[in-house]
Amino acid sequence: MQTNKKKISLKEIVENIPERDVKRVAKRIQIVNMIVEGMDQKGLGKKDLARLMHKTPSTITRWLSGDHNFETETLFDIEDALGINIINKSSDTLQKDVAPPIIITSVNPTYRVKNLNKFEPRSNSIRLNFNN
Repeated sequence: MQTNKKKISLKEIVENIPERDVKRVAKRIQIVNMIVEGMDQKGLGKKDLARLMHKTPSTITRWLSGDHNFETETLFDIEDALGINIINKSSDTLQKDVAPPIIITSVNPTYRVKNLNKFEPRSNSIRLNFNN
């Protein structure tokens, strides 16, 4: 008996994965690589990390699969256990990657923005008119 099913190659499947999903998987793999590096630096295996963090070895295996969607609290705990930075960035990098905070100094009919490209505490201000 013949079927009319079309064979789909792995290449076709991969090409049809949305870019957003590809980026997310890549970021998860980066996190896993940082954790594995931290484990290597401390000379820890999966069982050692599990014991250190009061988790089961299967939990650590799940974390290191590249599939796991970490909660921020879990990442903070892993950072503490391994003495590594997964989420934290240096202040130099942070200033380049993140828009500086906006400080609202007053509310009046004028709109004024000082230089927000270079954040200096208490020097940047924005005035907004909340009255139409």
